[in-house]
Amino acid sequence: TLLIGLSLLVFSGCKTKTPTGNVAKETSSVDVVFYVMSQCPFGTQVEDAFRPVLDKFKDAVNFRLEFIGLKQGDEFKSLHGESEVKGDKVQLCAQKYEPERFMEMVTCMNENAKDIPDNWEDCAKDMDKEKIKACYEGEEGNKLLEESFAKAQKAKAQGSPTMYFGGEVYHGQRDEDGFTRAICRKIDSPLCEGVPQCKTDLECPITEGKIPVCENAGTADAKCTQKEDAKVVMTILSSKNCADCDIPGIGKQLKQIMPNLETKEVYIEDEEGKNLVEKYKVDKVPVVVFSKTIKDTFIWQKQGDKMMKSFDEFDDGLMIKPKMTNAHYFVDDEKRKEFFEEMGIKTGDNRPQIDFFLMAYCPFGNVAEEAIEPVYELLKDKADFNPHYVIYSNYGGEDFCFDKEQKYCSMHGKQELHQDIRELCVAKKIGVKEYFDFALAMNKKCDYKNADSCWEDVAKEVGLDTAKIKKCYDEEAETLLKKEAELNTLYSVQGSPQVFIDGVQYNGPRTSNSYKEALCKAFENAPKECDTKLETNSGNAPAGSCS
Repeated sequence: TLLIGLSLLVFSGCKTKTPTGNVAKETSSVDVVFYVMSQCPFGTQVEDAFRPVLDKFKDAVNFRLEFIGLKQGDEFKSLHGESEVKGDKVQLCAQKYEPERFMEMVTCMNENAKDIPDNWEDCAKDMDKEKIKACYEGEEGNKLLEESFAKAQKAKAQGSPTMYFGGEVYHGQRDEDGFTRAICRKIDSPLCEGVPQCKTDLECPITEGKIPVCENAGTADAKCTQKEDAKVVMTILSSKNCADCDIPGIGKQLKQIMPNLETKEVYIEDEEGKNLVEKYKVDKVPVVVFSKTIKDTFIWQKQGDKMMKSFDEFDDGLMIKPKMTNAHYFVDDEKRKEFFEEMGIKTGDNRPQIDFFLMAYCPFGNVAEEAIEPVYELLKDKADFNPHYVIYSNYGGEDFCFDKEQKYCSMHGKQELHQDIRELCVAKKIGVKEYFDFALAMNKKCDYKNADSCWEDVAKEVGLDTAKIKKCYDEEAETLLKKEAELNTLYSVQGSPQVFIDGVQYNGPRTSNSYKEALCKAFENAPKECDTKLETNSGNAPAGSCS
């Protein structure tokens, strides 16, 4: 979330707490795990930077490469498409059968990442290509990939790269020197002679109630110490009537950068909450207010200029900008009603609506879409199902945008945006059932690289009138995109998927039954279909997003 991003902005890489200020040398070797995507440029960057470190430390580093993705039924999905899935798989096979040398193949493939996986054989010089190939093309490769995706989910690795050194998340410099220091903080080795203990504060451990400081940073005399920090009170203002106003993990996250943080929860229905609403002129919750002593903390002394951009200041406190806490629940009932009217949401009509914002080729959005479809099949016209698409502006250049002004762009490029429009056309001109038929078939049979040449055959297979889709696309594309962009702003959409039920963001599990339960709670009088339990068709329903 943007809020947790605040903690990363000011002090990326807080470590697991240890009982002393000294960095313990644990063993003669250290476990290092990188969770990546084989075609993600940030993932390939750290692989390339880590290889010389691996070559230098050899057996002192127990290195594993794991991959981030998901499995839906029998299909594997990854952010950059089918070629990335195959790249992940062949690299896992090389890791199994050439554990000493597989990184040679990986870094060679990275030189032309757009050619992954087809360049693997040229890069597997003097390796057992037959074993790697048999694994890659057979069931063994699928098994390795499924296990690797599961490990990434268990580690909560949603971004590439996510790196662990000795069981601790690494947020330091992504270069050879940074990786070397991370290893040398864990092991005794002659190779660590002269290596500074730290170069930044974030490389030092945290002690209860104190903050880490790297003294003489980057020199041979560098050492990690601790310093007493100011006490800060954080007040989370919410509503007892808001089902999704929780801010998961905020106390735990921020306590790592403000170790003497005290957390309070206050509700707008109570007297103290009403006073805070008036004092800080709050119109939507949740909001987070800090005591003025936040300015006395060590982290504020060092990073206050950066941090202040995320706060609004008042006489006796500072409040995180409401947009960063996803403040969406109106304090005033009349304002809530006016807002819903602006978004076209009717309440009290016993006909709830679910608005789901996706990208046609975001794998996480595809999971949500495929989980919502059985809910539609169950409830049909008893509720409104409204697909929408995530629109960016000034994103990525002409290869990612529909128009020259770059007002309407999509994360995975033009062809994804074109497919967004076609799917909107089907939903609006033909029907919601046909939309699901088309969208789910496109998820399986096409991707963001070939959607423009692939879609017609798929549309015909599911019985759609392609002429009607083309006519809508030619005549209404820009109008549809303009409306989607406006809705993105109204709903404060930041990524795919984001789901709203009667205008309230849904933050629960991405399973069919969970979506059904949430939608059924929005009925004044729920229909009998709501008693049906739906089976999940979305695997482990990962919580990642394209944003």
